[in-house]
Amino acid sequence: MTILKVDNIHKIYPSGTHALKGVSFEVKEGEFLVIIGLSGSGKSTLLRCINRLHEPTSGEITFLDKDITHVKGKELRGIKQQIGMVFQQFNLIKRRNVITNVITGRLGKLGTFQSITENFSPELIEEAMNALRIVGIEEKAYKRADSLSGDNNSVLQLQEALCKTQSCYLPMNLLHHLIPQHQIR
Repeated sequence: MTILKVDNIHKIYPSGTHALKGVSFEVKEGEFLVIIGLSGSGKSTLLRCINRLHEPTSGEITFLDKDITHVKGKELRGIKQQIGMVFQQFNLIKRRNVITNVITGRLGKLGTFQSITENFSPELIEEAMNALRIVGIEEKAYKRADSLSGDNNSVLQLQEALCKTQSCYLPMNLLHHLIPQHQIR
């Protein structure tokens, strides 16, 4: 089954910069794709187009056999709940503990009251703890995020994305942080 298909994507910014020029590829279930390129070559732009943070100028993005190139509103929010995005900068809530940061990947699926009060179900807490166990930082679950090292910040952000979804992950610039003891199974 094809999870993601990018077909002839172009992105031209208002400044005239042609960041993506006819990018095409396909990712099937179970495959792992790495996008490598020089700084400024469009890697981040491509990932932002896939996650629909940026609107592609032309081309088509198909996710789980559905054209998502121009979806909006509630439908777009539903799609974003299935795509885990890990940004280059650490988008963590520094004053919250590690486990709450992992659970924030699920906020799109939780009710407003549950999100605001951080009244998480035991099942959700256990899922987040399992995510932390996988990468070997379970003992940091109740420490503040701002007390973590850079490597642990990256791993935590990855686990937030993994807790969010099981369909597609778009990590940006994380390979140097995924050292052997942090392998994902």
